[in-house]
Amino acid sequence: MKKILLMLITLSLLACTACGDIPMDGEESEASKTESTTSIADESVISQPENNTSVQESTSEKPDDTSEVVSETESSVSESESAAESEKESEVITQPPVSSTPESEIIIDTNYAIELSDEEIKCINAGANGEYLILVNKENKLPKDFVPENLVDIRKTRGDRAPEKMVYTAETALNAFLKEATYYGHGDVTITSGYRSIAKQESLFNYYVSQEMASGKDKASAEAAASVYSAYPGTSEHHTGLCADMHNLPAASQNFGSTEAAKWMAANAHRFGFILRFPQGKQDITGYMWEPWHFRFVGIKHATAIYESGLTLEEYLATEAEVG
Repeated sequence: MKKILLMLITLSLLACTACGDIPMDGEESEASKTESTTSIADESVISQPENNTSVQESTSEKPDDTSEVVSETESSVSESESAAESEKESEVITQPPVSSTPESEIIIDTNYAIELSDEEIKCINAGANGEYLILVNKENKLPKDFVPENLVDIRKTRGDRAPEKMVYTAETALNAFLKEATYYGHGDVTITSGYRSIAKQESLFNYYVSQEMASGKDKASAEAAASVYSAYPGTSEHHTGLCADMHNLPAASQNFGSTEAAKWMAANAHRFGFILRFPQGKQDITGYMWEPWHFRFVGIKHATAIYESGLTLEEYLATEAEVG
């Protein structure tokens, strides 16, 4: 019996030695910790073992605990990414618009009835630095070979004549001006004259002189009379390609000035970069009679200043020169 007991004790000691580390005071071995952790993680994601009541009960109280943690983590990352993207978008949105005109000089009128394209806005705002303030009058003559660049057809030329031409920037702004006029009921206003070569102006001026002579004037008197409403070749604004005659009458007449269309145009031209070049009561300054049909492009910045001051282009440039 003693031998049997001795053998059992020996076998028991050998079995314990094969078990490796023995947990002390409830502390788990490293292998046990790893197995336990893996088991819990797997159970949380997959399913709880039926024989693990304590874990099952704990999980049953918050069945979506693990998914909530994942969801919160994903949400946190998503929110961070979203915030970063929003920040990037904000940075893009807050960048100043790309424009050939400095933002501080863009004074575009926002109270338009029509929707303007980016190109129309750009053209209306052009000339802030004064590049369209060229002065052509009886004292300021252009060279005989002068021809403006970028001449294009005027889209709203009167239908009974070949397309008149104008500098691209001015024509684009003019087209927007006439679209706005149409919105307000003045769609019958069309362009009767745009750019003129010096040769064409010479022919036109000579025609007017001959008309004055036919009324009994001598040549000198006829030329003086014609020069009030027609320019000597080389001194006409039409040579610049920046102006246009427009009205809704069979021929240009001061009677146009009393129409609702002319009144609207005179009051709104500056919003599109144009001025009424030869205002009423300014003949002693401009050298020409009142022409309610003749509008000149200078860009919205200077057109607005000229309109609000009530000055002619000659007076405005003189004032600018004094200030400068």
